[in-house]
Order: sequence, then structure tokens, then C-alpha cells
Amino acid sequence: DLWVLHDEDGCILVDLGKDKVLPIWHDETLANTWRGNEYEKSQALHIKFTDFVEKWLPGMAKDGFNLGIAPNLAGEGIVVSPEEFAADIGVRFELSE
Repeated sequence: DLWVLHDEDGCILVDLGKDKVLPIWHDETLANTWRGNEYEKSQALHIKFTDFVEKWLPGMAKDGFNLGIAPNLAGEGIVVSPEEFAADIGVRFELSE
């Protein structure tokens, strides 16, 4: 299962200039710790892994968003495309029109 941060406007996306990145964590505590001052009004949102793979990855690929894998408190982490993430975990998906 995965965790993301969300607020009243939706999931928190980090703007890295050319990339919009959705930070994800494998642990709720890590997600909540990352909130800090900038995202203090956000909350950790639990996502079932199967839902993430079947719904979120295709949607993110279609929208052009990337994933930030477990960024640390300095904001450092691995950024991958949804397609790269899917390949890394041995999953294939197709974009629906």
C-alpha cells in the first residue's frame, strides 16, 4: 500500500519546473513527517496498491505527472515516470482514450 499527501484541493503535487511530481511513501508516518510547514494543512491519504497500479498510474501517465519515490525531509528522492515505475514493479498498463 502507498501513502500520498492531500488537502482540500486534492493531492499534493510538487512543481519541479519541467516536472509535476506526486510524492509517494510506503509508510503513513513518513508521509506525515514530510508535511512540514509548507504542507501543514495536508493529510496522509492511504491508497491500495492495486488501485494505484490500475487507476492512478494510467491517469498520471495521461496527465503527464511523475512520481517522487519516498522523498526525504530535504525533498530529495528518485523521480520516475508512471511507465518507469510500472516497469520496475513488473506491471504493464495501457492508456485509455
